[in-house]
Amino acid sequence: MTEEAEAGSLTQPFAIVALVLILARAIAELWLSRLNQHHVRAHANELPPAFRGIIDEATYRRSADYTLAKSRFADITGVFDVVVLIAVLFSGVLPWAFERFTASFGTSIWAMAGFLFFLGIALSMLALPLAWYAQFKLEERFGFNTTTIKTWVLDRVKGFLLALLLGYPPLALVLKLIGWTGATWWLWGAAIVITFQLLLLLIAPAVIMPLFNKFTPLSEGALPAPFRTGAAHRFSHAQHRGDGRQQTIAPLQCILYRVRTFSKNRPVRHTNRAAQRAGTRIGARA
Repeated sequence: MTEEAEAGSLTQPFAIVALVLILARAIAELWLSRLNQHHVRAHANELPPAFRGIIDEATYRRSADYTLAKSRFADITGVFDVVVLIAVLFSGVLPWAFERFTASFGTSIWAMAGFLFFLGIALSMLALPLAWYAQFKLEERFGFNTTTIKTWVLDRVKGFLLALLLGYPPLALVLKLIGWTGATWWLWGAAIVITFQLLLLLIAPAVIMPLFNKFTPLSEGALPAPFRTGAAHRFSHAQHRGDGRQQTIAPLQCILYRVRTFSKNRPVRHTNRAAQRAGTRIGARA
């Protein structure tokens, strides 16, 4: 038996286990999504007590329709991601691409990091048509899209450049740790990743988010009462869990809090689409 045949016989059980786990996860996610959709449909015409006096029944029904549409589309994208993952792992395209990449760029740490980086970029590009449909068809259907094609393309170019600047060097460092630290490389790698993520939490509101969103100061008293008092956090946990639109309240509160911290506690308006929708609707009824 040749070395390649031996390697193939050893990796085959692991491949089967990986395939089973991938399919099991996908099936579980689809099942949970269907359960959530069933719950939303069952309560679409029943305004929860926590929402009374904040939104009317027609708005709540429309939010339920939006949640269902987003959930169904998420099912489609989830299946697409699984198909792509299985194709990449089991079609032989990954070793084929690796062989040609190393033949051109070598096997240095920077080259290996570059292969992983551009593999991720290539996989994300496959999902661009779905992202375009979600923005310009699905969001447009409910009147939520305020983005132009130019802005959409520029945002993705900015995202690529940020990934290259902030993702490529740490990736190379983690690969280098394998040679430096031996068997404990994963501990050092985890420490670097966690530290990097904490650093991003600090600099994102002041450096990264302004690249994609516009922030302008609010006049005194213009911030809706739920955000000033902190009630939005409690409200988000008492709400109907199937209402995806209303669940933007808590994330929006976190964003506002972080931006205010970096703006010397000045109230700030976040003009991103989701934030603008949630803030406008809540403010109109506060």
